[in-house]
Amino acid sequence: MPHLVSHLQDCVGLMQLCDETAQIRLGITLSEAMTNAIYHGNLELSSEQRNEDGPNWFNSVQKYSQEAPFRDRKVHVAANLSGESAKCVIRDDGRGFDPA
Repeated sequence: MPHLVSHLQDCVGLMQLCDETAQIRLGITLSEAMTNAIYHGNLELSSEQRNEDGPNWFNSVQKYSQEAPFRDRKVHVAANLSGESAKCVIRDDGRGFDPA
């Protein structure tokens, strides 16, 4: 994940799509989105679980990562860079949620 984020930051920098501060923000945003896709989307772990589990949070992550169907889920990243803009779409294989 860090290599992909770094690569995308480098690309937008080389293409002069944004300044250095925006590149840093892009990296933080992409990292957070991919992390959320893994933990909350693919592994279906809630923020409440993270807060309640405290130091045991990573034990839950490891456990779920090795169990079906969670272990087979992927995070999908699509990046479209042009001379004028950059668009990144991050999607997971989780079951989604009801925003209502």
